[in-house]
Amino acid sequence: MVKIWQNKYIDKIAISIKIKIITASEIQNKKQMVKRHYLSYNSNNLQINSSKKMKMIKITCFQHFRSFINTHIKLKKIERKRRVRK
Repeated sequence: MVKIWQNKYIDKIAISIKIKIITASEIQNKKQMVKRHYLSYNSNNLQINSSKKMKMIKITCFQHFRSFINTHIKLKKIERKRRVRK
C-alpha cells in the first residue's frame, strides 16, 4: 500500500472537504474509520468516505478522483456566493 498523502495539494483538499480515502482492508477494521482524514491508495482503487454521511464512493483512477474534487469545489463556491447574496 502506497500512501499518497505526501501530495500536500490532495491532502489539503481532503481535509477541507472532510473526506477520508481508505482501502478495502481498512473498511473491515472499524477502528480505522474513526481516525483523522487521510488518503491511501491500493491497486488503482481509491475510495472516498464522507465523514458526515459515511457513504462509500469507489473511485477507479486519479482522473475520477480529480473530477470528483473539482465538482465538489465548484459546489462549495456556489454555496458561498448564495450565502453572500442573502
